[in-house]
Amino acid sequence: MRLGLPVGEPGHEVPEGSFGVRLGDSDVERAWLHATRGGRWLHLVVGDGAYRRLLFDEPVAVSWAGRAHLPAAVALAADLDLVLGHGLTGTRTPPARAVPAEIALALRASLPTA
Repeated sequence: MRLGLPVGEPGHEVPEGSFGVRLGDSDVERAWLHATRGGRWLHLVVGDGAYRRLLFDEPVAVSWAGRAHLPAAVALAADLDLVLGHGLTGTRTPPARAVPAEIALALRASLPTA
């Protein structure tokens, strides 16, 4: 997700402070994340990747990578008491902080019409 954060790579040294990283669904990468994370929040991005296994690593916040993933992110935030972060609503727009009215309209638009 394009949040303007430095990007880390599994198996490599990471920047101090906040950083983004794309992880695969492997025990090695999750172990690297656990060792590297320290006291940082795990901010999970719901998308097409293998984010579900990271739920066991106690994320604190959840964001979404596109309108199609918004319902899953909202459900995770509600079910697990997570902070709802940022999301992409279009292909050319920057990520935007979750705004309740916009989320409600996006969820409504995703429902089937009668």
